Parts: sequence; structure tokens; C-alpha cells
Amino acid sequence: MARWDPLLALEFLTVVRLRPWREVPPADLAHAQAFYPAVGLALGMGLAALDALLGLWLPPAPRAALLVATLAMLTRGLHLDGLADSCDGLFGGSTPERRLEIMRDPRTGSFGVTALVLVLLLQWSAIITLPSPWRWAGLTLFPAAGRFGMVVTAAAIPYARPAGLGLGFHRAARGLPLAVAGLTVVGA
Repeated sequence: MARWDPLLALEFLTVVRLRPWREVPPADLAHAQAFYPAVGLALGMGLAALDALLGLWLPPAPRAALLVATLAMLTRGLHLDGLADSCDGLFGGSTPERRLEIMRDPRTGSFGVTALVLVLLLQWSAIITLPSPWRWAGLTLFPAAGRFGMVVTAAAIPYARPAGLGLGFHRAARGLPLAVAGLTVVGA
């Protein structure tokens, strides 16, 4: 029976380590996605607090750059790595087999680098243009909504391989983890 462990979601999605490293059953990791939006909410509250603190000394442009960098560092760049792998595979391979092979390659290609630059620039420009009354809410809620998007995507998109860690995520996301994640975002 899979365990529902919110700390596992925090440890998987961020640099935070509250427990010594241990082997985690794939089912536990898959069910932890129920708590992804809660992790995003915590990240967002941290970003909003950092923004308020940096706002005492820095103008909007460097402040936004530091927020984007902080989010990337706190998340170990996990989402950025996945984006780069996906873009390299989807745009660089001509067959499904070749695309999957490219996505497993640890090197980042030109499509991946281009996607990273564009997404980081988009994040920076989105933060810099957030108007004051909505700034705190935007910084707090968008990381939660983004982590909910991960769960929705895992549930909605068919898994491309016959087996693997992602298959468990796909199957688990279709059930109660998706509902819990959705309720978290709506509640936030």
C-alpha cells in the first residue's frame, strides 16, 4: 500500500532535505504528487516574502531576476531540466524511438537551450510586470498552479514507454492525488 507523504513531495521537488536519503518505493513517490501544489504554495510564499524584502533595496528588474534564480535553485532546476529534455526530444527526433532516446540523453541540445532561455526570460518579464496589488498573489499562487499542472499533465498525457517510473505517476495522478492537488489549488 502506497504511503501518502507530503515531505516526500517537498524533498522531491526542492533542495530541502529533512530526512536522510533512503530508497523510496515508486508508488510512494507517485502518490506524493497529491502534495505538489502545497509545495508550490510554500515556494510561492517564500518568493513573495523575498520579493518584499528585496523591494526595500532593489528596483524591479534585478529583483525579478533574483526571484527567477531563487526559484530555479530551490527546485534544483528539475522543471527546467524536464523542459529542456522534452524540447530536445520533441523537436529533435524524427521517430518516437529517436525522441525517447534523445530525452534520455543527459546532454542538452539547441532546442533545449532555446526553450530554457525563452522560459526564463518569460518568467522574468512576467514577474517584472506584475502590478503591485496582484504581485503577492501572483508570486504565491503561480508556483502552486504550476505544480498542479504537473499532476494534470501526468494524468492526461499517455505514458510513452511500456514501463518506468513515469507510468506510476501517470496511473496515480488519475485518482485521488489529482483530486487532492486540485482541492489544494482551489483552496489557495
